[in-house]
Amino acid sequence: LSSRCSFAACDLLALTTGALRCGDLGDALAPAERGRRFPPPTAVLIFLTGHGLSRLAPLLHREWEAGPALRLLTCVEALDDVFDYEEGDLFGGGAAELAWAVSRAHVDHGVFVVPPHGMSVEEWEAAEPAPRTPIAPAVADGLSAAVLEGLLGEAEMEAVCELGERMLREQGEEAPPALSLFEGDGVGAVEDFFHAAGEHRVAHLHRHGALQAELPRLLGRLLARVLDADRRSHR
Repeated sequence: LSSRCSFAACDLLALTTGALRCGDLGDALAPAERGRRFPPPTAVLIFLTGHGLSRLAPLLHREWEAGPALRLLTCVEALDDVFDYEEGDLFGGGAAELAWAVSRAHVDHGVFVVPPHGMSVEEWEAAEPAPRTPIAPAVADGLSAAVLEGLLGEAEMEAVCELGERMLREQGEEAPPALSLFEGDGVGAVEDFFHAAGEHRVAHLHRHGALQAELPRLLGRLLARVLDADRRSHR
């Protein structure tokens, strides 16, 4: 991942107009990151909702409107109907004023796309490749599972089991001892609580990047085999 991606922490609300378009995030970057520049993006993926997305929307609109061809993708909430509940904007008045063009072609997956400025939603959706037709449940039930033999050797299986046992112990130590009906435990805390229970032990091997860090070659080989089997099944 590090060979393909660059990561930086910044204060989104400190971004200035033009920061996204030129790749210079300026003083919005964390102090240790300042001075770094990034290639101008062609797409911005925004994993914010509610007042966070609402407060970032004016900057995003300026960047999108000025070009270059920039696509915006949000999840759960669309830019044209997001509202800032902390400001009492319960009817999304601010979002309506920005006149977003939003594609809802993938609304079933909670994904909303603003096409590049100047392109209509209809043009954007017409240019998308046709999605693979989902397999009906009745058809899926009649299919045979692909069996990938010889994926792991004995030593590799031992290494995975050792990692899993260690992750179970660590997850158990981090899990809350009980859940509250009234204090609003986070989703992660609820998940950890149940996964640490003796009758429902689930180890997250990807937690804190453990599998990637400790068994990177193994993970890469497994993914390559699974993807290859998937490609062959759709020829």
